[in-house]
Amino acid sequence: MAPTFMLAANFVIFGRIIQKLGTSYSRLPPNWYSIIFITADVISLIIQGTGGGLASVHIKTNPKPGGHVMLGGIAFQLLIIIVYTCLATEFFVRFSLNKPFKRGGSSESLTIPKPMSGKLRLMSFGLIFSTLCLFIRSVYRLIELADGWTGRIIRTEIYFNVLDGAMVTLAIFSLNFIHPGFLLNEAEDSAEKTEIN
Repeated sequence: MAPTFMLAANFVIFGRIIQKLGTSYSRLPPNWYSIIFITADVISLIIQGTGGGLASVHIKTNPKPGGHVMLGGIAFQLLIIIVYTCLATEFFVRFSLNKPFKRGGSSESLTIPKPMSGKLRLMSFGLIFSTLCLFIRSVYRLIELADGWTGRIIRTEIYFNVLDGAMVTLAIFSLNFIHPGFLLNEAEDSAEKTEIN
């Protein structure tokens, strides 16, 4: 199963981090990350499921067309993760350099961010680690299926255990130990912005 729910959690958590650190550092409004990326991830899951279904129906004749559809869904999911990662990286860089976007050509008020709290920093590192694990897993799945149903990669169990199962497990555990329900709620006051007109 694709880690759709884990990715969805990452998109929602990132939106909450943006709200706490300052929306002016983000290219998109915080709620758009959930709307755009969860929708795209569900579409990729549907494509993968359709491909898997086609491949299983034609397993004795020719499962390759279904495999190609499935591969397209996996490639689309990887693209989603890459775009999300680029936007998240841009946000954290802009925040650390205090370089907010200028919106609509108007003179924007100067934003002076307070230092990121320890809990919010820990949540950000947990989010980065979880995203990295899911990225590694998606790259592996793309390579695995591109090699074909009878390729060496798909038939080597250790690759699957380490690059698929372990990566999803680490992503899950990272958000259990670095729990957003605790860290994001506690970080509420310490990440507020002071606006100077």
